[in-house]
Amino acid sequence: MDAALTRWMQTARERASTSGAEPADRDHTRRVLALGEPNHGSREVFALKSRLIVEAARAGGLTHVAMEASTDRCLPLGEYVAGRRAWDDSLLLDIGFWTWRTEEVRDLLHALRAHNDSGASPVAFVGVDPQLPTASAEMVRAALQRAGTLDAASTRLLDILSLMRVGDALPSGAAHLLRDITAHLDTEEEVCAFAALGDAARLASGEAGFAAVAARDALMAERVLRLVQAPGARVAVWAHNAHVAKRPYGGGRVRSMGQHLAEALGPRYWALGVFAGSGSFRAYTRRPFGRVSAAPEVVRWPGPGRGTLESVLEEAGGGGTYVLDLAAAATAVGPAPADLSRAWPVRTAGSLVSTLTWRWQHDTCCPGEDLDALAFVPTVTPTTPLPEGDWRPPFRR
Repeated sequence: MDAALTRWMQTARERASTSGAEPADRDHTRRVLALGEPNHGSREVFALKSRLIVEAARAGGLTHVAMEASTDRCLPLGEYVAGRRAWDDSLLLDIGFWTWRTEEVRDLLHALRAHNDSGASPVAFVGVDPQLPTASAEMVRAALQRAGTLDAASTRLLDILSLMRVGDALPSGAAHLLRDITAHLDTEEEVCAFAALGDAARLASGEAGFAAVAARDALMAERVLRLVQAPGARVAVWAHNAHVAKRPYGGGRVRSMGQHLAEALGPRYWALGVFAGSGSFRAYTRRPFGRVSAAPEVVRWPGPGRGTLESVLEEAGGGGTYVLDLAAAATAVGPAPADLSRAWPVRTAGSLVSTLTWRWQHDTCCPGEDLDALAFVPTVTPTTPLPEGDWRPPFRR
């Protein structure tokens, strides 16, 4: 049953390899180019995404690179990419998530800075994740200090919100405190900072188990949509496959960022799912009895199992890395077999995996419905953490 789809992909890949066109650059009506990843710790996957982003920037028309990373913590990185400050590794070490504190992400930022320094059409770097709104909390704190209304309760609330991650708890009376704060904001910047704190509050744990996770995807989509409101804006989004796909995840309980963007933008949203063959990657591990590793570890990424989407991509790939734009493939080869739109098991991992169960952990993907393009990387190795040296996190990790 997989043979027809394998032949279709193989033919499309062979024809695309002779065209010289990168899939992400073929259609400039696309306003958002979302680039996924099967885990947060594979060097070759990061390198592929970086290459696609830089080539899209050089082709012209790309205005922003938006990362699944804290909006506030990415502000200094955006200043570096724009040429307004010098590089120091602490800029990336302070991002708040180990997944991006790597040499591979640093190389992307350096490449974007070099692009901007060349005099080409500038590209901005931003984060779209509402977690860790530290700069916003400090701006609101300063406003309350000027107004003489910064008391112990509001100080505690701002401390918690500044470090808010999905599922954290808010103190009792938080909603009332937030309403009181609005009376003391004078400038548009302070109002925007307060809005960021309100977004962070939506990430707090509640009775609805997946509500906070769903809020994060919805808020990331809102921030991407604000970027593309500007005339001529074109945004490359860096995130996990689960976030960029046009289908829910978490057993169907979480509407993904990709769903929100596809509904808002239609064909102007382009989602690339990146899949891996075998090798290893980096992640925190949860051992028996719930004990979590002290630092990210190298974890084996097993080869494609029989009947998985990765097994088809591997067989069609001829041993190399490739990107397959599905619309372009249909034009070049003809309509895809029906199997392209059926549900396939795909391997997926987040920043934390269970040593007991993760290698049997699969999600479901209907590539013809959920994605606009597929990429396959046959062999993966772990990302390279930046050396921390004497650096210490200014907040918590």
